[in-house]
Amino acid sequence: LDGAIEQKGFHIFLLFRLSPIIPFNAIDYIAGVTAISLQDYTRALFGILPGAVVYCFIGASAGNLADGQNAANGDRVFTIASIVLGIVSGLLAVFVVSYYAKKEFDVILANEMQKVNGVRLGLHASHGNDVDEGEELQHFG
Repeated sequence: LDGAIEQKGFHIFLLFRLSPIIPFNAIDYIAGVTAISLQDYTRALFGILPGAVVYCFIGASAGNLADGQNAANGDRVFTIASIVLGIVSGLLAVFVVSYYAKKEFDVILANEMQKVNGVRLGLHASHGNDVDEGEELQHFG
């Protein structure tokens, strides 16, 4: 995982920041214990903007909804409908982006695991070991 973050740190951390599921303090901790460069980490911070915009819209909409209680009945229906539509579309956009972010992260992680497994297979072949993997695990277990 550290090798993947060192090579594609900006991409991975941008996807982390776009996902509303992973808390920001966990992302910061992961960044602290991996080999991401400061430049990649700083650029990936822009990934918090879409979520921040949605949260600001929800807050402003709640304020407008509270102010709209004194408005006329027809005007109030339009206000409520536009607020609900805005909130639903904003949340839908965040979840769609997070879905594709997770999908992309899974691809990156699978590629990295494939590289690691290829290196392990190459080491076994280069030493000419005829050791079964079960036997090898018994020595280390």
